[in-house]
Amino acid sequence: MRYFALSDRGRVRSHNEDCCYADGRLFIVADGVGGQQAGEVASRTTVAMVSSALQKVVPSEVEERVRETVKAANRKLLDLAQQDQRLRGMATTLSLVLLLDHLACVASAGDSRVYLLRDRRLQQITRDHSVVAEMQREGKLTEEEARIHPYRSVITNVIGAEGETYIDFFRVQLRKSDQLLLCTDGLNSMLRDQEIEAIMDISGGPKKICRALVEAANRAGGYDNTTVIVIKV
Repeated sequence: MRYFALSDRGRVRSHNEDCCYADGRLFIVADGVGGQQAGEVASRTTVAMVSSALQKVVPSEVEERVRETVKAANRKLLDLAQQDQRLRGMATTLSLVLLLDHLACVASAGDSRVYLLRDRRLQQITRDHSVVAEMQREGKLTEEEARIHPYRSVITNVIGAEGETYIDFFRVQLRKSDQLLLCTDGLNSMLRDQEIEAIMDISGGPKKICRALVEAANRAGGYDNTTVIVIKV
């Protein structure tokens, strides 16, 4: 198994509010929101808490541990925001993959994504928690309409918001030659899935693919921070 992680500020933003973690077993991406560095605090705090909590966990406890830790992170961000008004309104998305032999445990909140490339076909494992994604699932928007909708950046479920944050949890049995991609929306807001699929299908290792994905997102405009992790099984 090989992997590589890359985070880029993009061509427009003055700082990077994304955060990522990769250690060969656990992989995390988070996209902070809030501005004035608050988004960076949200994403880094959450990634630190989740990565620490999942260092030693048995398979049967993974889902419960993730949910408990996300609740704790949610409370932590709200507490920090109460203590410092500059952090008020901060929040973050979270998507993670925990590898347990040939099983990938996937969890997500928000609109950061996890994809699986299998037999040269890309499929999204996670589902976006956003206004336009919900409208698409209800058949009210096409994919192209969603890409230009004025509410395309409105997220309906984040860590750090008042109220309960919910986590989607998936299990994927991996096969030889599968590839996993974790990314913040700086990638998929710039590139369609077909473009991502074509880049991931190139020959080369995770490092080459990560760089190609980020470069393509920046060529397409680079309007947001872009973070990607590629795992080759």
